[in-house]
Amino acid sequence: MTRRIAVLALATASCLGSNAPGDDLESVLARTPDRGRTAIDPVVRGVLTITFDDGPSVYTKDIVDVLGRHRVHGTFFVVGRNIAGRRDVLEYIRRGGHQLANHSFNHDAQTLLSEKSFKHGVLAVSANIDGRDNGRLFFRFPYGAADEAQLRWLSELDIDGHRYRPVGWHVDSHDFEYDKGYPDAERSVAVATGLDASCGGAPNPFADDMLGWTQFVARRSGGGVMLFHDTNEITRDKIDAVLTAFESPERYWAELPPDRQATYGRFYDCAGADRLLRFEFRPLDDGTYPALHGAVGD
Repeated sequence: MTRRIAVLALATASCLGSNAPGDDLESVLARTPDRGRTAIDPVVRGVLTITFDDGPSVYTKDIVDVLGRHRVHGTFFVVGRNIAGRRDVLEYIRRGGHQLANHSFNHDAQTLLSEKSFKHGVLAVSANIDGRDNGRLFFRFPYGAADEAQLRWLSELDIDGHRYRPVGWHVDSHDFEYDKGYPDAERSVAVATGLDASCGGAPNPFADDMLGWTQFVARRSGGGVMLFHDTNEITRDKIDAVLTAFESPERYWAELPPDRQATYGRFYDCAGADRLLRFEFRPLDDGTYPALHGAVGD
């Protein structure tokens, strides 16, 4: 297995590049279908599934420790190029009871790759994480960028009689955005200017508060698959408070300053979000999402 991993990783590094020089990623994504972003199954109210993308990183073990204290089992979608020198982190994730999943080798927009390069990259990461966890194979497309071709290519791969299932998300923490200026600044431009930029004419009050945003967006959705990144310092620093507030919303509201209580409450009411919804946590492989669970051999 060790030699197979080394050969696949070397071959992948030589045949897979990142996005083409001069090809701006935003323009690539703007013209790319986001079928890989879609979470097919409906939300199960009051249930959250916690997932992390892009690791392993220097923050991953700390995040695993926090999840352990909360008895939360998550799924870590790892990038192949980040595994070198951090194979111990993969074992740490598994020992914590969490699941390893596939997030491509180079974190490219997969729509830029040929079928051969796409499949080779998926297989290389699969070899590096020793195949499947708990009998299931999960893949998350970087940026959610995928069209019918990539979804078909993914479905054609056979790993010891099992096949990959694409996993999107329902709830985006925007932790990558909040992390850009952290720790000097905590602000998400996407939250401030996106589809949630206002409600009833009131500006989104969570643009400078990742904890507040995660609580609001999860409760507005009612639950679902939630996206974080274990490559972010802010995620390492905030995940304990985030999980605590998911488990105990009364405590979260009681600890808010009075002015924020009023402002946040108005935004919750405007958006029809349940400010006291409490969550339980279920992993991807527990059967909550039927589309991810087919017959034996899937």
